[in-house]
Amino acid sequence: MNRCFAAFALFALVFNTGASALIVEAPGNIVLLGEGKQVTISITNDSPVEKEFSLEFLGPVEATFSQESGEIAAFKTKAVQMSIAPDKALEGQTYESTLVVETGSEKITRKITLFFKEARGEQDDEQAEDTPRAPTTGFFVL
Repeated sequence: MNRCFAAFALFALVFNTGASALIVEAPGNIVLLGEGKQVTISITNDSPVEKEFSLEFLGPVEATFSQESGEIAAFKTKAVQMSIAPDKALEGQTYESTLVVETGSEKITRKITLFFKEARGEQDDEQAEDTPRAPTTGFFVL
């Protein structure tokens, strides 16, 4: 009886494709300083079978992916580049966005906070470089 149970448990463990088998790694915060930003999304298939996936970004701006959908082999990781373009109208604001990774019946979401910062102009950069720095003095006690 114990052998039968052990064999069934092993079978269920190996062939259970209904369990959560994807691990999604994405940045929690993205700061946009007046120009586009590209980040890496890692999707790991921790199951013994190949999985199909699709990506969607829900936020105030559009995001593009190097691969919006595809397949991930068993026990492999796929890196997908996500590009986000800033919107001048959103500068100075913060938005909560959602990355959705879907595989058939499984849907995984990751929250990503977008910080739209005002871009510094070339003039500001030149002034920052030309600003004299105060000398630093240190005191040591023996």
